[in-house]
Amino acid sequence: MLFRSTLILGTVLREGETGSINGTEYERRLAPKQNVILGFQHRQWLLEHQTEFPELMALLGKVYIDFSGLVVVLGGGDRGVPCVSLDGRRWDGFWAWLDGDFRPDGRVAVSRK
Repeated sequence: MLFRSTLILGTVLREGETGSINGTEYERRLAPKQNVILGFQHRQWLLEHQTEFPELMALLGKVYIDFSGLVVVLGGGDRGVPCVSLDGRRWDGFWAWLDGDFRPDGRVAVSRK
């Protein structure tokens, strides 16, 4: 069965917020949207097909994108989510640690079916 989604880039920052928020607040704000947040497999697809989307490539260096549908917990308790960010002239995959901050240039990948 084939499922189609539309990638939407959102933010968890409130209107007028200009600073960063910590990981705990980030997760609290995302909780109501858990059913539409994209995860690791979506990030991987985006990395493989990125050049097919000029609108996405135009955002390089302007934002980073979290795919918070998957949270990985390391042995020491550190938790992270897959993300993409600028790596030269392409998007590359990284991990954003939830102990860090969600900055104003951050976006969250969600879907609209």
